[in-house]
Amino acid sequence: MTTLNPDQSATSSSRPALTRGQIVAAATALVDGEGLDKLTLRHLATQLGVTPMALYWHFRDKEALLDALGDALYAAIHLPEPVEPWPVDLSRVVQAVIDAFAEHPALAPLALTSALSSSSGLLLAERILALLTSAGLDDETAANAGAILLHHVVSLVAAIPTADENLRTNPELLSGRYPTTLRLAPHLIECNDLDAFLHLGRDLLVSGVRSLVASATT
Repeated sequence: MTTLNPDQSATSSSRPALTRGQIVAAATALVDGEGLDKLTLRHLATQLGVTPMALYWHFRDKEALLDALGDALYAAIHLPEPVEPWPVDLSRVVQAVIDAFAEHPALAPLALTSALSSSSGLLLAERILALLTSAGLDDETAANAGAILLHHVVSLVAAIPTADENLRTNPELLSGRYPTTLRLAPHLIECNDLDAFLHLGRDLLVSGVRSLVASATT
């Protein structure tokens, strides 16, 4: 799993040697391992072996740190060169976002609040919105579709099936009333092919946009 690496660091000799990038990288690792709800400046400081005050040189509070994590998520997206036709281009862009967010699924929800607050987020927004409007959607529909796409990508990454032993022995599921769900339970419990899962999600999203454009332009 890769680590997010923002490029800002402390340069003043009066500041601690700990850099902003090191703090964000450590926060990323903490969230990857323990979840977003476990991230506090005090807990992070303990992980880094410093006092909380060392973190306040760089981040005034937890919200500022969360903003930096969201910015780093978008900075990790490697947008492909534009291609034709637009559905292929949109599919490639969506895949790039999925690839970046899937590296740190516990951080993905932060993308929803930082899309328009960083240059990387704005670059992605401009690319997608330009695609949607050039495909024939009016401004309001394109804006709504772009926002929905982002929400669904975050949900897709956060919804990767993980092992849940409780489901295997759930008496309600084993009652015989849900035969199809019972048969598919192994796939619902655990994802054996992550790439196939994410690619299917991408294809469903892009197909939905294509249907929307077809309806709007006929």
